[in-house]
Amino acid sequence: MRKLDEYIKRNNVEKCIPTAIPSQELVSTAENQLNFKFGQQMRHYLLQYGCLSFGYVEFEGISSLNKLESGIIFETESAKDIDTRLDGCVVIRYIEDLGYALVDSEDNVYLQLMACSEPPKPMNMKLEEYIIYVFEEVKETNKYLELERKLFDIWDQYAEIPVEERRPSQWQIFLMWQRLEVESVYEIDEYLRRYGIISYGKIQLFGLLNKPDGYLNIEAETEKMREKHSNTQNLIAFEKNEKGDYIAVDPNGEVFLPDGKTVYMETGIRSENLSQKLQKQAENGIGFADEESLFDFLESYSS
Repeated sequence: MRKLDEYIKRNNVEKCIPTAIPSQELVSTAENQLNFKFGQQMRHYLLQYGCLSFGYVEFEGISSLNKLESGIIFETESAKDIDTRLDGCVVIRYIEDLGYALVDSEDNVYLQLMACSEPPKPMNMKLEEYIIYVFEEVKETNKYLELERKLFDIWDQYAEIPVEERRPSQWQIFLMWQRLEVESVYEIDEYLRRYGIISYGKIQLFGLLNKPDGYLNIEAETEKMREKHSNTQNLIAFEKNEKGDYIAVDPNGEVFLPDGKTVYMETGIRSENLSQKLQKQAENGIGFADEESLFDFLESYSS
């Protein structure tokens, strides 16, 4: 578990307070309680950290304060009471409205979805790799949160938003991604969860309601776009512009027109007004991580 130990040192990962980290005896008692043998990585995780959390993600563990009522024991016993397919595993993470991340006695990780008839799905990862993978997702997510918050503030103030009872559940959003056969896009996930559908004047974004009626339905519009444009099978339709062209989003959250050729925006900046270094870079294209970075750059040269 050296990689995880080093990762935790470099990042602001929270763990049990030292006095709450379980003893060897308590971990063995937990094994007897669960009728389960912890793998080498799981045992290291419990004895070294007790439990871990980072941002909005929490991994279950064992605490000397809660003893046999600790998270990993409580969640595992509760889950097995309603789903016998979880035998041979313990719950390492409860994923709200979706299901559980499970670990077997050899430290292999599985995902069990709620209301799903299929057996637990292998993640093809050991526990150490899975924890780091999830924490890296949290770090990527945090990059968008501040800009997202500002955008949400604007939408909350001005946009027409369906009442909360009409917004989709996390499970409905998950099933939509499954039917469209693409990886979920975090920004769209948050938009659907928080708003469902948004309209503001002439701007009408596709979305999802808990009882879809076809109105601005993101799944139906995506299927229409894919029928019309054969090169958009991995894209999600998000809105239409004034010309009736689809605005699409790829799994990386990048936005463009389906033909992949249309100029996104004319800047009015003449190339001869750029430095020789930038002119050289522009020949091969200058990339930006997000729209905010793009506009910061344009602002520097537009005057």
